[in-house]
Amino acid sequence: MYENELTYLTKKLNNCNSKLIIYGFNDLGSYIYQTFKNRVIDIVDKAKKNEPIDNISIKSIENCEYNPNDIFVITAVNNNANKEIRKDIIEKFGDKTKIYSINDYYFDENKDISRYCPICETNHEKFNSFGYNPREDALCPTCGSLERHRLSWLIIKDKIKNKDIANKNLLHIAPEKIFIEKFTNLFKENYLTADLYDKNAKIKMDITNIEYPEESFDYIYCSHVLEHIKDDRKAMKELCRVTKKDGWAILLVPIMTKGPTEEDHSINTPEERMKHYGHPDHVRNYGCDYKERLEESGWKVEVIYAEDFLSPKEIELMGITKAAGEIYFCTKKR
Repeated sequence: MYENELTYLTKKLNNCNSKLIIYGFNDLGSYIYQTFKNRVIDIVDKAKKNEPIDNISIKSIENCEYNPNDIFVITAVNNNANKEIRKDIIEKFGDKTKIYSINDYYFDENKDISRYCPICETNHEKFNSFGYNPREDALCPTCGSLERHRLSWLIIKDKIKNKDIANKNLLHIAPEKIFIEKFTNLFKENYLTADLYDKNAKIKMDITNIEYPEESFDYIYCSHVLEHIKDDRKAMKELCRVTKKDGWAILLVPIMTKGPTEEDHSINTPEERMKHYGHPDHVRNYGCDYKERLEESGWKVEVIYAEDFLSPKEIELMGITKAAGEIYFCTKKR
C-alpha cells in the first residue's frame, strides 16, 4: 500500500542532502528511516516517546531540536492528522520550516496530474462520463471505478491498515470486477463473492435469506444492491446477523431525495420505475432515513464523508465528487 506515495516522497528526499526528522514512526516512518538512516537525526512520535531506535530516542515535538537546513518528514496518511502535525511543527518552529509529507504525492503543485485513481493507481487527464443520465468525469478509463468505488477503497484501506487480516474473511455482494483482484490479493481464499443471478460469483445468495450461521463473516461489502430489493429491511437484518461481533459492513445505496425514502410497490414495471426512481430495476428512492433503517435492523452506523479525511485537492484529484455519496460504515450494536 502507498507505493506511489512512497516512491514520490523518496524521490523528493533523494533530490536533497538535508538532515531529516521523521514525524510519526508507523510502518511508513520505519521505511523512511531504513532508507535514509544515515540522514535521520531525530524521530518524533508522542505515543512512542523514549523508545530507542538504534542510537536515537524517540521524542515529542516539545523536545525536538531543529535547524533551518533540516526537513521534517510527516508519515501520517490521514489528511486531518497530517494537517494537525503540520500545524504543530509550524507553531513551534515557524512557517518557514521545511516540511515534506507522505501526502505530497496528491497535491504538490508541480505535479502534472489531472486525475488519479487510487484503485488501479493510474493517472488520467480526465475520467469518462457514466450513467443513464451521463455525469461527466466519473468513470476511470483503466479499471472502470466510479466515484463511490474510489471513496470506498480509501476507507477500506484505512480500516484494515496495520491489522492482521490473515484469518479474516470478506463477503462481497454483487461483486464489482474492479474490486475482485484487490480483495483476492488481500483475503486470498477467505474472499467470498455472492450474487443471486451472476453465475461468475462463487455462490448464489439471496441476501433476504442468507444460508450461513450467525457471525460468519468479518467484513461485508455491499454497494448499490438494497435499492433493488423489495424487502430491504429483511436483507439489512440478515447481513447484520451473519456479521461477527467485532466485524463491519459497508452498505451503500444511492441517496436520491433529501426527504424520507420514497417507495410504492404498485410501481412495478421498468418504464414506471425509470420514471419514478431513475432506474428500471430500482424499487425505491432512499432518503434521509436510510441510516435510521439500518439502525432499526441492528446496526450501529457511522456516516463517513470524503471531506472528513481528504483535502479539497485530493477530492478533486481522485474525482470523488458529490456523486460518490457518503459511506455507511456499519458495526453490530453491542
